[in-house]
Amino acid sequence: MAKSRWFLGLAVVIGILGVFWPQIEEILFKSCPITFMGLREPKPRSASSKLDPTHDVSLAQLPLFTVEELQQYDGSDESRPIYMAVGGIVLDVTSGGKFYKKGAEYNQFAGQACTRALALASLDVKDINDITSDFTPAQQKDLDETLTFYHGKYPKVGVLAVKRFPENT
Repeated sequence: MAKSRWFLGLAVVIGILGVFWPQIEEILFKSCPITFMGLREPKPRSASSKLDPTHDVSLAQLPLFTVEELQQYDGSDESRPIYMAVGGIVLDVTSGGKFYKKGAEYNQFAGQACTRALALASLDVKDINDITSDFTPAQQKDLDETLTFYHGKYPKVGVLAVKRFPENT
């Protein structure tokens, strides 16, 4: 009798998982920008997304952002969009506000150039930068997947201006 109750309980749990699996998958695989990034394939672009100007804007047409300008879009002002730079491209991540708004889990990336931290899946403040020159081949592969994910998911709104020479002081 105890064995049949155990199997009945197991069947109920499996049934509940089966019914709610689409929502579970949405939360785990699609909503979180970092979780399981390496386990999923990039979404193929449909014909309608090829015409989407937010994804196919020429980088030359986008405005330049300095690091200081980018920091103004850190999610602390709800009237402004939330931006972050990934791979030197400024992205509007406002649609992912539940992750990047003030007080959210990944708010430290908002208003920042954070390519390194995203590629390493690091929440360490020292990794919030765009330095990737020391990446191993495996880390470079993770970087490529990160760029594909973020550049495909969020609209490009600018290019990060990079200082080529140190300022004279």
